[in-house]
Amino acid sequence: DGAHPEGLVKGRAFSSRLGYDINNWQELQNEIRHRALKYPATFKDNNGYGDRYEQKIVIYGKNGAPANVVVGWMHKPDGSVSMSSAYIKEV
Repeated sequence: DGAHPEGLVKGRAFSSRLGYDINNWQELQNEIRHRALKYPATFKDNNGYGDRYEQKIVIYGKNGAPANVVVGWMHKPDGSVSMSSAYIKEV
């Protein structure tokens, strides 16, 4: 909704660098899912709610420009996996 300061900054980065915004977030979701299959995930810790993993992937934007994206994943005790965060990280 654009109200959370950290989320707003992340959203602006995805919009300006990669061309993804609130109108096409499903495309970004699909791109992350597709690219996640090609990069290793690193175990970070267990926060009591499940095992946390981090994955560094390259996402190509709507204009074809690449960006380094860090994706956080949570593997819960029930076996489900969900994405907990994603942000652009400059090298």
